[in-house]
Amino acid sequence: MTSAAVWTNLWNFTAGVDEGAPTSAPVLGPDGNFYGTTDGIYAGTYGTAYKITPKGVLTTIHAFKFTDGATPYALILGLDGNFYGVTRGGGANQKGVIFRMSKAGAVKVLHSFSGYPNDGEIPIGTLAQGNDGTLYGTTYLGGTRKWGTIFKISATGANYKVIHNFDRTLDINDGINPLSGMAIGSDGNLYGTSGGGGKQNSGSLFKITPAGTYTALYSFCAVSGCKDGFYPQTAIVQHTNGKFYGATESGGTTVNGGEFFSLDVGLKPFINIVLLSGKSGSVAQILGQGFNSTTSVKFNGTAATFTIVSDTYLTVKVPTTATTGLVTVTTSGGTLTSFRVFKVVPTITSISPTSGPVNTIVTINGTGFSSDSVIKFGGVKATAFKIVSPTQITAAVPTGGKTGKITVTTAGGVGTSGATFTVTP
Repeated sequence: MTSAAVWTNLWNFTAGVDEGAPTSAPVLGPDGNFYGTTDGIYAGTYGTAYKITPKGVLTTIHAFKFTDGATPYALILGLDGNFYGVTRGGGANQKGVIFRMSKAGAVKVLHSFSGYPNDGEIPIGTLAQGNDGTLYGTTYLGGTRKWGTIFKISATGANYKVIHNFDRTLDINDGINPLSGMAIGSDGNLYGTSGGGGKQNSGSLFKITPAGTYTALYSFCAVSGCKDGFYPQTAIVQHTNGKFYGATESGGTTVNGGEFFSLDVGLKPFINIVLLSGKSGSVAQILGQGFNSTTSVKFNGTAATFTIVSDTYLTVKVPTTATTGLVTVTTSGGTLTSFRVFKVVPTITSISPTSGPVNTIVTINGTGFSSDSVIKFGGVKATAFKIVSPTQITAAVPTGGKTGKITVTTAGGVGTSGATFTVTP
């Protein structure tokens, strides 16, 4: 649906065809397509993952087996370009899993929940990912009091840890039974809601640090005379004005139909980049505020050409000499900074020469080169090289170098030469 409320139907889900019953919104992928899940409950399956193009062409890319999870929930796009999510059931212990999925639909289970007393069970909400790649989430049940948990895990599946057990008996302000996952704040902390608990047992808002320091922020009120909403069941999101927004299932000032609320914890306005990686020359989309007075946009300090679409939306061409780092937008009101790093994916446009013996100096031209670049000849790492600029590297063919493609790997990704370099005697 457009901002002018023009509706276009892209797809009608049908049980037995695409397993039907999607219970969460799809997420934008790095290729411009959308990725989502269905729970499969109307088709007798364990759910599916699908890809749908902006024109409405849908492809089922994964059918969940009970061993890799049952009833998947919302996906997030990870910083590494893979998708991450949870299932409410299935897995080794039949209590849900955390999984990683490639855009081709290959699924890997990162953790199978085991439940009370040492682990959570029935994860329902979306995951959140910190700038270091760590994933955070909640479970509806399990933990030391069976009221749910907050957990963290690396994107590889290592270092799983429960960082909070919901327990209203220890602190009446604490929530129970979280339903919606958490949002990563621009301060690096996690913010979320619980479906119950709090002072009135009507749900709560909380903050938790990556290390596990938990703070109850607000208790919703359902008693007579309250004009508050209660039982929050949807994920909260952070607006670029710094505030968080969410909704409750019930309560409010009118007909007990719920409310839309905001939470202000004093975080400053920032900018948000729609997709967090791209090649030089690609167009990045930036959300924020006050953009009508924009005077400059920079990628890790490199000025970029921008187009003001509206006061809250910019499109920007990633500069040829851009490198991985934070993005800034300067307006008449000051400079806004992204709290996420934009990764510039390296490219190799040419190599010269295309053949030679060990120690031959090869000039590699391209974009996105940075000081952390790793250069390989046929998979063998070069030890003698110089980063001349973000667009050029000179490297000596290493001892043991093999005939094959030259690659340059940075924090932004991997660039591969089109031409093959031939190592001669």
